[in-house]
Amino acid sequence: MNTRLIMQKIANNVTSALGSASLMMMIKVILEQSLKMDEQNNTKSSSDFNIEIQTVFFLGIVSVCMRYLSAMCINYQDTKKSEKGTSAVNQVISTIGGATLGLMVAYEINSFIHSHNKYEVNYVANTHADFLSEIFYYLYSRLDPLKVSMALIGAYAGYQSSQFNDSQETSIDAKRDLAEYAVWRKILKGKPLPAGIVDLDAFDHNLDTLAKVVSDSNKKNTKRKTIRIATKSIRVPALIKHALEREDNLFQGVMCYTVEEAKFLNDQGIRDIMIAYPTVQYTDLNNLRELHMSGAQVSLVLDNLEQLQLVAKAMNGMRHPLPIVIEMDTSLRLLEGSIHLGVRRSPVRTSNDLRNILHASKDHPSIKVIGVMAYEAAVAGLPDKNPFKTMMNFAAVLVRKASIFHVEKIRAQVPEIFKSAGLELKIFNGGGTGSVNFTAAEEGLTEVTIGSGLLCSHLFDYYSNLQKIGLKPAIFFALPVGRMSDSKYITCSGGGYVASGAPGWDRLPIPISPPGLQPLGEEAYGEVQTPLRVTGLITPKLGGPVLFRPAKAGEIAERFNEYFLISGSQITKNVKTYRGYGLKSL
Repeated sequence: MNTRLIMQKIANNVTSALGSASLMMMIKVILEQSLKMDEQNNTKSSSDFNIEIQTVFFLGIVSVCMRYLSAMCINYQDTKKSEKGTSAVNQVISTIGGATLGLMVAYEINSFIHSHNKYEVNYVANTHADFLSEIFYYLYSRLDPLKVSMALIGAYAGYQSSQFNDSQETSIDAKRDLAEYAVWRKILKGKPLPAGIVDLDAFDHNLDTLAKVVSDSNKKNTKRKTIRIATKSIRVPALIKHALEREDNLFQGVMCYTVEEAKFLNDQGIRDIMIAYPTVQYTDLNNLRELHMSGAQVSLVLDNLEQLQLVAKAMNGMRHPLPIVIEMDTSLRLLEGSIHLGVRRSPVRTSNDLRNILHASKDHPSIKVIGVMAYEAAVAGLPDKNPFKTMMNFAAVLVRKASIFHVEKIRAQVPEIFKSAGLELKIFNGGGTGSVNFTAAEEGLTEVTIGSGLLCSHLFDYYSNLQKIGLKPAIFFALPVGRMSDSKYITCSGGGYVASGAPGWDRLPIPISPPGLQPLGEEAYGEVQTPLRVTGLITPKLGGPVLFRPAKAGEIAERFNEYFLISGSQITKNVKTYRGYGLKSL
């Protein structure tokens, strides 16, 4: 067993023992004090005692927060699933230990000060040593046999709680880690690094898993849903086509983000393209007109009357009207919009908003509204099991539940609104990977959007519903070790592949092989180099690979011209990303 594991075990034993023992001591002291309240020789008033207890518990809360933050800092890089449960148990035990120890010490010091009225503030300030020695003597004098017994019981409980990390298991883990890292070194031997990697076996597993969620829901619903692929989360034509060519025909069409991308995908032989982000740029509308006139199956998402009028004007004179999809915003808006939970997308938020834009569209024969996209961002884009933001997980659970109810209520009205407007609802789109099981179960929708789940970047480990589904990581990147600045420190070349969104540790990549590598808080992931602390048993050699998981699946493609596809522990082919084809991103 290495030194780090021994120290962790000692820390677990100590904090658990202190937690159990001091909790019992605290209860005993509070009971003793409360019983003394009615005795005649009690010199404290009820108000004094209440103030003392409030002080104790205030300091205890501070202790809880400090111990909890410490636990998060130590364990924020612990991503091994087999250790998550035991790690959580030990964090709880350690938190109780720190909290109750803080409560006990604060209470005893308060008791000592109240029972020694002869000490004045100045006297205390000038006699630190004597004062502290009396405090320690006072605390020692209170250690009766019952307290010692409780400490021994706590020590035994702490010892039992830490046995998951014994030497035999550590030995097994070390052998497994060495074997896994040896496989990656063999796969990447002689390959230029940095490199983007997709595990095709895991990709196929995720295809099957997500397809099953939708197909199982189809058996229960009257309408059959298909799956639309969000291309921004993949950005590799070969992988997109691989999904669309499945025999079950569940994957039908793609959702892209620009007209330029739509034209590129159409040239690649991909059909049924929805451009999910509105545009009124002159060049975009001209290119869209040409694309539509060539017979491409393409539709454009819009969300207000001004966009509608500009697009309709650009499409005048065409033989067939351009298909339009209206996006409805499903964010929670409370207190007349002063509180906004979700993303800021469309101004079409109510049934009346949708009716108005549908009726206005009839004045423009060059376009035709064929559907609605109602993306539940406050569900699909909000992890509720995020180890980097544990304090926010409870709130995320509440927001997700409230949003599901809110979204279902909005979407339930859409079919009737289209019917009353005399329009056919051909496309009714919702969902994302983070809400796939909720969206697939909803009766009225015709399709579910899925993207990141196919590659399963590490942000998608942090959804309670996806943890039950069982997706596998399929997207990785490897960096070479370029420097070794100190013992137990390595520096990788490259690495600043930080995901978009609200800044935080969850947006950074995670080193996974060899295990036990941690980024430095003062540097994190750099533009051209990334230092890592080696806390495990394996130190990569100079030039050797370090494997990472990105936070998001699509954005990493902007760093590489091609990906290595691996299957069965070997590279089967190289495939180009959008960047490799020269397609620019937004």
